[in-house]
Amino acid sequence: CIFEGIAFAARDCFENMDEFPETVALVGGIGRSSAFATILASILQRDIIIREIEEAGALGAAMFAAVGSRSFSGFSEASKIWVGQAKKQIVQPNQSEKLAYKTAFERYRATRSALEPVWGL
Repeated sequence: CIFEGIAFAARDCFENMDEFPETVALVGGIGRSSAFATILASILQRDIIIREIEEAGALGAAMFAAVGSRSFSGFSEASKIWVGQAKKQIVQPNQSEKLAYKTAFERYRATRSALEPVWGL
C-alpha cells in the first residue's frame, strides 16, 4: 500500500504539470526496488528507467533550477543532456493491472480532493 500511495501521488503531480513525461527515471535507493518500479510504471502507464547516478538529488535540484530559469525548454531536454546514457534497466507497465490501478487512482484523487478543506487548501 505504501508503494501504491507514493505512485498515486506521483501520478497526481505529473498530471498537474505542463508536461507529463513519456518516461520516468528512478534513481537512488528506491530505484533498487523492482516491485516499486513495476507499480510506478503500471500506475503512470509509462516506462520507468532505472538509472545509476551519483548525487541524484543535487542533479534533480539543478535541473529544476535550469528549467525554471528557462535554460532548457523542459525536463525532457534537461534530462537528455544531463543524464544522457546512465540507463541501467527499463521497467514497463503491467497492462493486466491497468484497469485496477485506474480505478484505485480515481478513488485516491477523490479522497485527496475531499480532504483539501481539512488541510486548509
